[in-house]
Amino acid sequence: MKRILVLLAVLLAGTALPAVPRAQDAPAFSPQQREQVKDVIREFLLEHPEVVLDAINALQKREQQATQDQQRFTIASSRAQLYAATEDASLGNPKARTVIVEFFDYRCPYCKSIAANLRKLVEEDKDLRIVLKEFPILGPDSIYAAKASLAASDQPRFADFHVALISAPGPLNEAAVGKIAAAFGIDFAKLKTRMEAPEIEAVISRNIALARSLGISGTPAFVIGTTVYSGAMENDLLKRLVRQARAAG
Repeated sequence: MKRILVLLAVLLAGTALPAVPRAQDAPAFSPQQREQVKDVIREFLLEHPEVVLDAINALQKREQQATQDQQRFTIASSRAQLYAATEDASLGNPKARTVIVEFFDYRCPYCKSIAANLRKLVEEDKDLRIVLKEFPILGPDSIYAAKASLAASDQPRFADFHVALISAPGPLNEAAVGKIAAAFGIDFAKLKTRMEAPEIEAVISRNIALARSLGISGTPAFVIGTTVYSGAMENDLLKRLVRQARAAG
């Protein structure tokens, strides 16, 4: 859209009209002819404004297709990082044949709103696993919670810890996370030590880079089959997308 508007501005301002194929000895446009061309363009656009809308829609579709093509390429070339990174926690059957990925932030209200639905989804579909990709983009509390989650991913009650973090209504600072950890028998002193390990920071950096390569800038975002979907989705839609991905192989 921006490119079209810039082009129109250039044409109407007469900054630089595009070269017109002509015989070698044909004269260039005179200033008067340039003004006439501008008048013709202006008149045409005023009489047919739908042409601009058609051009904008065509450009948007082209850019959308280019984005989808790039996403498909990235998904295909990053399968191990998306689906089999050992540091990622997941919901559902660890041996499920159908796997989808959620990029989420513990402080994201939309992620919180669908957390219960995601748990219900894997409870109902025994051949589904949801990989949880830490994507902390909403400030220091998001980063702190993500580090705590990654550090606790090998704990026996990690699933409960994750649910408590994503359900917490207030801040997720050290005091809040420490209280949640204690409720599930997690040694918070050891957890804090592991949170500062270089590999924890590396996981978050890799996830951010992967999200960017997929064109993901907000949470929640899902990788289902060969497509990236953004935003909180109802369970019925998620189920349908999972069925489509499963059918496509």
